[in-house]
Amino acid sequence: MPAAVSTKLTTIHELQTILDGFCRALTARDFTLPEAEVWVKAGGAFFGNVSYYANGEYQQKFLYSYDLQELLETMSNYIHNLPSPDQVRKEKFLQSLSDLIAKGQDIGLEVNYINPLLETMKRLSENILPAPKG
Repeated sequence: MPAAVSTKLTTIHELQTILDGFCRALTARDFTLPEAEVWVKAGGAFFGNVSYYANGEYQQKFLYSYDLQELLETMSNYIHNLPSPDQVRKEKFLQSLSDLIAKGQDIGLEVNYINPLLETMKRLSENILPAPKG
């Protein structure tokens, strides 16, 4: 999280600096065409949008708060906790493998065909997926 997020904003320039930092953080994590924006609505609500491409797919997250600092911190946390595009590709691969195994079981493939796939999937998931953030 950029240090400026934890201070009280006084200028539009400071807000722009934080939003630019969010885009740099996304780019540094291999996301492409990142955008970060904040707008204010009547009634005191602040809205934020973070968008980017990951593995060629457009992703977008809308957030809101009645406190600008809270919104910026939420946007920063969202960016920080995103899985990398590489991690998403690996998770999709494992899901495809899992679906393939389930289809094999559904059509009655023999255990000697399915079990090696299950073992491979287990080893891959242990080595590919990162430990949960705690």
